[in-house]
Amino acid sequence: MLFLLVCAVLVGALGLSVTALQALVAQSSFRTQDLTRRDATLRQEYGRLRLQVAELTSPGRIARDARAVGLRLPDPTAVKVIRVRMGKGASPGDSESSPSFALKGVLGGSE
Repeated sequence: MLFLLVCAVLVGALGLSVTALQALVAQSSFRTQDLTRRDATLRQEYGRLRLQVAELTSPGRIARDARAVGLRLPDPTAVKVIRVRMGKGASPGDSESSPSFALKGVLGGSE
């Protein structure tokens, strides 16, 4: 009788542990499916956002928006290159050889 009781308890414990293990496996499976679905959604969102960044940073769109707010390219004939030469004995602080003096003279500023 004792043998049957021990066997019944062992079979019951094994059955309960197999059932609990099966429940854990099922939960893991559901979680894996949920993560796979979420991964696919996030990848799609990432692709959409990369496309949006590519569209927003395209040179054509930036140029079009710049023209819309009144910006324009400079006139090539209006651009002047000014070369400032520093003499051998001149120091950067000398007023006649400093770039600010040269620019003031060109731009019509006073000393």
